[in-house]
Amino acid sequence: MSVAPRPRALPPALLAALFLACYILLDWASFVHPWAPVGITPWNPPPGLSLALLLIKGLRWSPLLMVAALAADVIVRDLPAPWLPTVMSAGAIAVGYTMAAAILRRRIRSPHAFGRVGDMMTLMAVAAPTAFVVGLAYVGAFTWAGAIPAQQYWGAVARFWIGDMIGVVVLTPLVLVLAGAGSWQWRRLEVAAQTATLVLALWVIFGFEATDEFRFFYLLFVPVVWMAVRHGFTGAAVAVALTQVGLMVALDLTGHPAAQVTALQFLMLAVAATGLLLGAAVGEHRRVQAALRESRARLAAILETAGDGILTVDDAGRIASSNPAAARLFTADPTGLPLVSLLPSLALDDGTGEVSGTRTDGAMFPAEVAVSHAEIGGENVHVVIVRDISARKEAEAKLHEQQSRLAHVARLSAAGEMASALAHELNQPLAAIMNYTRGCLRLLAATPPDQARIAEAIAKAADQAGRAGEIIRRLREFIRKGEGSYAPVQVEAIVDEVSGLAAAEAHQHGVCIHIQARPDLPAVLADRIQIQQVLMNLVRNGIEAAAAAGGVREVVVAVGTNAVGMIEFAVSDSGAGIDPTVLPRLFTPFASVKPAGMGLGLAISRSIVEGHGGRLWLTKDERGRTTFRFTVRTIAEKEA
Repeated sequence: MSVAPRPRALPPALLAALFLACYILLDWASFVHPWAPVGITPWNPPPGLSLALLLIKGLRWSPLLMVAALAADVIVRDLPAPWLPTVMSAGAIAVGYTMAAAILRRRIRSPHAFGRVGDMMTLMAVAAPTAFVVGLAYVGAFTWAGAIPAQQYWGAVARFWIGDMIGVVVLTPLVLVLAGAGSWQWRRLEVAAQTATLVLALWVIFGFEATDEFRFFYLLFVPVVWMAVRHGFTGAAVAVALTQVGLMVALDLTGHPAAQVTALQFLMLAVAATGLLLGAAVGEHRRVQAALRESRARLAAILETAGDGILTVDDAGRIASSNPAAARLFTADPTGLPLVSLLPSLALDDGTGEVSGTRTDGAMFPAEVAVSHAEIGGENVHVVIVRDISARKEAEAKLHEQQSRLAHVARLSAAGEMASALAHELNQPLAAIMNYTRGCLRLLAATPPDQARIAEAIAKAADQAGRAGEIIRRLREFIRKGEGSYAPVQVEAIVDEVSGLAAAEAHQHGVCIHIQARPDLPAVLADRIQIQQVLMNLVRNGIEAAAAAGGVREVVVAVGTNAVGMIEFAVSDSGAGIDPTVLPRLFTPFASVKPAGMGLGLAISRSIVEGHGGRLWLTKDERGRTTFRFTVRTIAEKEA
């Protein structure tokens, strides 16, 4: 049996009329065994309906409670008291349950999601003193008016309290459940069996003459507990309501005395509280189980799709479970294997590190692992996350080789610019050697030869030869390889590699590198290492300039085609610019603007660019910022 969600909202006027009608109808239906002369009944459901209305719609509906209470007193009870105590009693009901609703609205998470153990306990904890205080005021008003004898005051209060308390505990949860947005599924045969059990219990309790109802009252727990366990809080609320209705019908048909009815109502309160709390506990347990299943499904999905191998290892060092990525990593499911057979050097201490891994086929691979500890079901479990870093190691090796090649190209290119400067330095010792040897020849031609001066000149010539040899040796050490190799190169690849190489240095100086390059640029025919060296040199200069200037630190690398179809690289920075006095000799070897610089970078870069048929130059904007630009021919231009 499926119960659909109730409509979310009704027009206020229609809702008010519906509430008044239900309030009066419930008061009339529960007008069983009234305590004369003011008609206090052992079951009073209207307060439960009133409390539910205030919880759902808000406290602004509280005046309607007083109107409903007055209307019920006039229509149903036909009270003999004057109008003032009647108004006072209705006001006590309205004020008391409005205050209770105000407390409950702050304590209950959501009236539409009512059904937790905490919600039910809060409702009972607030309803008990509220019903008692309202009973004091209600009975007191009629006692003051003389409608209730003073000696019967506390008996009337007790009867009023149990009637209101039962009404709130039975009806408020039922209304809140029915007004909620959920739905539930019941099996018809099971509901029929549960209802039949309830009817049977009532028949056993009240169907035999001279039966002690108190002895068999526990039979009502059977259908209530059954429905609570099977259907949670919703089933408990319905079962409690059906039990209360059945109990009142049975009491009315059997004609039990009012005192006995009141005593039975105390037992009914115990049944209702037990059933509702049990239903709330069952509902919470089911919600926890559903959340746990959802969490496990989510965790399973994460483990299934994770790219890293995830292992759980027991204290004995044996792998208890693994995910599919671990099976791919080790080429077979490692579950059940000793961890030491796959990760021999791994210690099960919390932390991260790099170790050597062994696949099930014996192949070795470098691995990065992270180990953590958890306690599951009272057992210690180690969680090991394994990542194959073979590709990263290969990339690092290639990067190191690339950096070595770049450094070599820098030395090779510098040699060309150094040649003219070294020629001057070599000319001095060579000229000195020539002069010394000529002097030796003159001294040898003399009669007799001056051997001492000849020996001195030869020694000085040898010293100058050693100096020249040292210069040559330093140059030979600087140069190891021959000419560059030209091949088609994608511009985007050059820029990406340079930005990757410079990233660490930029991060160290707090400089941001921005790349502005179109993805469809044509390829160039160039020595890839040499062009990378030029761009790398300019980017490094920009990083140092931006870092020295402070403020916004950035280097912008822009690549595009110029007016003649050549690829143009532009490197600008946020530095302070270049001293105008240095500009005329900026590209001259050994002319450096940096205190520790050799003054070769820009000279080498210009030689490389010119060797590729391009040019390297400097531009300045209106703010004084510098931009180094150089051009390289495309493949189409080379072929033309």
